[in-house]
Amino acid sequence: MRIVFIILLSSLFYSISLPANNIENYDNLSCFLSKNFEEILSSIESDSVIIFTNGVIYINADKKVENLLVVKGSVADYNVNLSNYPGAKIIDLKGAVAYPGFNDSHVHLMETSPFIVLGIDMKNCLTSSDIINSLASNVSKIKDGELMIGVGFSLENYDNWSVDDLRKIDSITGNRLVFLGDKLGHNVIVNSATMNYCNVTSQSEVPMGGILGGKNTGKLTGMFRESAMTLVGNKIFQLINKDLIKNTSLQMFKTWASFGYTGIVDLMGAAAGRILHPEIAMELENEGKLPIRIHYCYTIFDLNEIDSAVKYKDINSDMVRFVGCKLFVDGAYAAGQAWTSWVNMKGNNGLYYVFPTDSFGIKYNLNRIVEKLEEKGLNCHYHIQGDQGIENLLNALDNVVAKKGRLDCKHTIIHSAFITKLQMQRIVNFKGAVVMTTQPGFWEVEDNLEYYYGEHFYTAYPVKDIIDEGIIVGMSTDFTVSPISYCPASKVIGVAVTGGGKPENHKPLTVRDMIYGFTYGSNATTPSKDLGLLERGYKADLVVYDKDFYSIPPDQINSTNPKVKSIWISGKKTYELPENPSTSVKYSDFIPLNIKLFSNYPNPFNSTTKIRWQSSSEGHTKLEVFDMLGRKVKTLVDEKKMPGDYIVNFETKELPSGIYFYQLKVENYIITQKMVLLK
Repeated sequence: MRIVFIILLSSLFYSISLPANNIENYDNLSCFLSKNFEEILSSIESDSVIIFTNGVIYINADKKVENLLVVKGSVADYNVNLSNYPGAKIIDLKGAVAYPGFNDSHVHLMETSPFIVLGIDMKNCLTSSDIINSLASNVSKIKDGELMIGVGFSLENYDNWSVDDLRKIDSITGNRLVFLGDKLGHNVIVNSATMNYCNVTSQSEVPMGGILGGKNTGKLTGMFRESAMTLVGNKIFQLINKDLIKNTSLQMFKTWASFGYTGIVDLMGAAAGRILHPEIAMELENEGKLPIRIHYCYTIFDLNEIDSAVKYKDINSDMVRFVGCKLFVDGAYAAGQAWTSWVNMKGNNGLYYVFPTDSFGIKYNLNRIVEKLEEKGLNCHYHIQGDQGIENLLNALDNVVAKKGRLDCKHTIIHSAFITKLQMQRIVNFKGAVVMTTQPGFWEVEDNLEYYYGEHFYTAYPVKDIIDEGIIVGMSTDFTVSPISYCPASKVIGVAVTGGGKPENHKPLTVRDMIYGFTYGSNATTPSKDLGLLERGYKADLVVYDKDFYSIPPDQINSTNPKVKSIWISGKKTYELPENPSTSVKYSDFIPLNIKLFSNYPNPFNSTTKIRWQSSSEGHTKLEVFDMLGRKVKTLVDEKKMPGDYIVNFETKELPSGIYFYQLKVENYIITQKMVLLK
């Protein structure tokens, strides 16, 4: 009896890391909790004892149970006799299907949220003329000298952006600080005012891997590519108000919950620099507003930046946890920058940020970087698309093993468009210290790239081969590269199990591959040992769908089939499907789909404008207005509202001209819009 009691306490209060391939070895523990459990529960608050039942519950990608016993947020047992726990809170799944929480293992929500929610939507800008026209139609909304941001453009050839294009945007935007990011996150267009503000000239030193448009001619074009973006990015990012980042990030986090995710690995940085604010996520956690778990990274660009990442090892909470570093090894696949051993269609081998020797300086030596990461105990996610980049990383890891006999950190290879069979076998030999994360959605999102890669394009992203080789693989969206319509977990699964509509090029994955990848696989790319399964000792993080993925024909799995019914973090519900949700997923939807905040009209306006919103939910409603510094300037509504369509007047006799934000709160949901006052 003493042994049973010790095992019980371990199950209730400690995180147990169970090897994915040996889950079945724990089946013999299925009944030990039933004896004298009431004695132990008597010392635990009744709200901390929960039983999920009356549905299909997967505790891993393979095994189903009848019910799940949760104590203090962690799984204590399953297949229990309900009558033995009369004080437990019963969660009736009503026939729905629960899986261990899904983790989007590579995403950029915090650093892109201000751009996505409040910036110019440039997803339809495919030429320089499109970009110039978009700026012209939006410039009147931004005051002279203020920041004008946009995101989502995509060009076939980024090198074609010219000095003439810069002159045109300068003539339109004047002294406004223009910062436009492309959908890949690897290219930025700015105007002369921004370059002047950031002190960038044709003589500026460009970090390795960066391309500064026009530098060789002495006439800059305003096009900053890859690591060159940091010359403007890090300084421009400091201008974005933290309260604004908090509000827009919360909207994004809620959207990812509605998409079926209980957690994300948020890079909080990109090739342009860092918007690194884990404290924002922790504030939301403390306020009870954070709907998903956040793992975050510290992006480094060279050896000298590693020391700056060490302090984040201690900046953790239950729901916000530090992963380690993120390093760019090569460039954007969809811009022809994958670092390959073979010559691409543009006559080169792609682009690299680091090198395996000191040829470009000690600080860019990949071997030195990997060795120091291990020395400092920092895990790392490596952006690598091409086989040559992967080869150099694996050699660097082998060097560490040769020196000390092992790897102590977790090394995650991201993307891997052109990985080889031999490299897959080498990864397996690291025995779980090297894992991967990939994006099956790219099979459709990054289509038709024969322009850069010729015949190699047709075999890019061999995800099924990687999985079948025995490598642990996490699944992700890499938003914003994947547009919002491709980000629901069910959409990613639908693309994967159909081979992206081209199974002759892409071996379809199985539903089991994807469930395993989004659960155990994605969490294996983090230091957390208590997530990814619903075995005993793991956190009770669940995503609940209305149907079982395993029962749906592959060609019928899409962004709305099956539907996400609810999200649970440590046994607490943080998202629930609205009663009458829309069936479509739009680029600008960052909130539950039954609440709409329409643009104010007129906008820009002089003194008076009307704000309209629509809600099919009853609840306490607040409509408030804030200035650019995040200070509240007016409360227009603060009361309980019934479902309906509402319009209020906003009068601004006492306010100066400028940019303002109006924010609608309905219960726990928040939406923010921008408006311009011109007197």
